[in-house]
Amino acid sequence: MRSKFLPPGDLGARTQWTDEHPWVAGVYFGFVLSVGLSAFEALGANAPVWFVIAVGIPAWAVGSILFSALIRRRFGQRPDADRHPLPTGSRPWSRASDRFLRWFVAISIVGAVISVAELVTWSKRPVASALSLAVCAWLLGTVVAERRRRTREQP
Repeated sequence: MRSKFLPPGDLGARTQWTDEHPWVAGVYFGFVLSVGLSAFEALGANAPVWFVIAVGIPAWAVGSILFSALIRRRFGQRPDADRHPLPTGSRPWSRASDRFLRWFVAISIVGAVISVAELVTWSKRPVASALSLAVCAWLLGTVVAERRRRTREQP
């Protein structure tokens, strides 16, 4: 028997688990957000330890509460999300709303342009810029693939 405090490994099962346990999922998300921001500050901005902790702990609390509340309201999902397949590794946005997908396209294009500009101008953080570009490319690729699937599925 699986504990309600541990998320399953499969993306589809994890989506269902998140819907059933939004507050626990929020704590996990807040923790990942906190660790990510702290690592970025410590490595990318060379921030002092006290600053990393001062930003990381509130980020965990705020991220947990906001993510949990947004999950409960089904933010970013299609109105009929239950009629669509669960997300998979090859189709992570199967239940995302069209408006959410448009925002992802815009954000990934802007992020890619900024990352390329930083790489071209030889920024002080080439690894962070390259990683950001890779994430933006993945995001744009998966969103465009999802939008194509949806246009083919429409009658």
